[in-house]
Amino acid sequence: MRKLIFDIMFFLGIHRLLLRRSLPIVLCFHRVSYEHSPAYPPLSPDIFKKVLNYCSQRFNIVDLGELNGESHRPKMAITFDDGFYDFITVALPIIEDLKVPVSLNIIVSCANDGQPHWTQKMSCLVERFAELGLQPHMEHQPIGVRLIRGKNEEKVALKLYELLRNKGLVSILHIIEKWEKELNFYDYTKMISWDDLKIMLKKYPFIKIGSHTINHISLIGDESKEVLAHEIIDSAVIIQNQLNVKIDRFASPNGAYSNQSLEVIEQSMYKFIQFTDIKPSNVSRTGKEYFSRCYPRFSSLSENIFYIYGFHNFVNRSIFKFRKP
Repeated sequence: MRKLIFDIMFFLGIHRLLLRRSLPIVLCFHRVSYEHSPAYPPLSPDIFKKVLNYCSQRFNIVDLGELNGESHRPKMAITFDDGFYDFITVALPIIEDLKVPVSLNIIVSCANDGQPHWTQKMSCLVERFAELGLQPHMEHQPIGVRLIRGKNEEKVALKLYELLRNKGLVSILHIIEKWEKELNFYDYTKMISWDDLKIMLKKYPFIKIGSHTINHISLIGDESKEVLAHEIIDSAVIIQNQLNVKIDRFASPNGAYSNQSLEVIEQSMYKFIQFTDIKPSNVSRTGKEYFSRCYPRFSSLSENIFYIYGFHNFVNRSIFKFRKP
C-alpha cells in the first residue's frame, strides 16, 4: 500500500511542488547490493541506478566543493560513507556509466584490516542470532525487544546501536567480541582496503576521498577532546599518508555531533563537513562549508524521490508542530 501511495503521488507530479531550488541537495549512500541483510538492508542496485538516472537528468551533479556556485539547474552531490567493498563491485560501474563525481568517506580501521566497523558487525551478529533462534543480551541492561527472525532484525539492531553507541569504543568492542565467541561468527561484510583505494583512485579520477573517522565512534558520547581529535583530525593525516591525496572533507558517523566534536571539527583542516538530515547552525567561523545530507534507502523509486525532495522531513516537521503545546 505504501509503495502504491507514493507511486500515485509521483504520477501526479506532487513531488515537483516540494523542491527548493535555492538549496543544493547532497545524497548519502552506504551499501548498494543484492545481498539479503535484514538488520541493515542495502539499497537495491536497480533502485540505486534508477535514482541516479533520475537525478542526473534533473540536477547538475557536482563535487561537494562546487555546490555553492552558479548553475542553471539545481545542484546535487553524491556521497558514500563507510567504504563497503560493494561500492567497487556494484555501485561504481553505475556511477561510471553516468560520469558523475562522488565522494567516498572511509573509516581508517576498516581500510587497515578489511573488517567492518562495529555497527556493521553488530548488524551481522543480530542476523546470526536470529538465524539460530537466540537472543542477544547485555549484562545489567535489558534490550527491551525480542528478536524474531524475518520480522524485526532491523529494529533490534537499531535498539542495540542506541544502547551501545555512548559506551566507549573499548566497552563496545568487548561486547562485540563476546557475541562473536558465543556464536562462533566472524564472517563479516568485506570492506575496501588501502590497496583497493590506490587502484581505484588511479583508475577513477572523479572519486574524492574523505574521512569518516578512525573507528566510527559516536561523536555525541562522553569521549574526551583528545579522543575526538584522534578520530577526527588524525584520521585525515593517516589517509593522506596512505593515499598521497589531500583530504578536505569529513563525514560524521551516523550524522551525529556534539558541541565538543564541532569544536574539534572547526579546528581541523577539513573544508567540507557532512552530516545527515540536520546540520548545525552558528558554525563555520573558519570558513568551512557544512552540508546536511539525505539518505535514500527505500525500496521504490517514487518514495526515494519524495524523500530527496524533502517530503518526509516536511511531514515530520508538520507533525512536530501539530503536537507541540
